[in-house]
Amino acid sequence: MSLLRLAEAAAWIAGACIFAWIILDAWRTSRRFDENLLLSSREGEIEKDLEEVASSLEHVEDGIDRLPGPKE
Repeated sequence: MSLLRLAEAAAWIAGACIFAWIILDAWRTSRRFDENLLLSSREGEIEKDLEEVASSLEHVEDGIDRLPGPKE
């Protein structure tokens, strides 16, 4: 068997293993979580959280970001 045929067989085996893992993971996920939860989305929630964190940061003179200290 040539090296090219061996590499081709290894690629097919690796692809089959990845496909089997994807199918198994999808099956386990669908059993573990409700379909309504999996299909729901909270669009914009991540961006909103990032904006809140960014607004709470203060810039120090040397350019290092830090969380604000206690209010005076």
